[in-house]
Amino acid sequence: MKSYDIAVIGATAPGRSHTRGLKVCEAAARKFGFNLNCHPYDFGGERYLKTGEVLPDGAVDELRKFKAIFLGAVGHPRSNPAFSRRASCFASVSSSSSISI
Repeated sequence: MKSYDIAVIGATAPGRSHTRGLKVCEAAARKFGFNLNCHPYDFGGERYLKTGEVLPDGAVDELRKFKAIFLGAVGHPRSNPAFSRRASCFASVSSSSSISI
């Protein structure tokens, strides 16, 4: 059975729609016979409010190791709108954003 390692950013809060999106991906993996190994990263608005940085040093290089990144909501109601614009760069970090089955 094929297995895929994917980075998961901003999709860990229970009850949010992006968490349900990750569950859909996991259901597809079961149906089509492959494994998803999810590697969660705490790169979101809550972290930004605590540390003042969008990404720690080395984060981009770390994310480039993955074939795909599941990007959920990373903003926070109390964070600066500039954070959301910078956080949108997550989507372009990986050189490949799709998984071939």
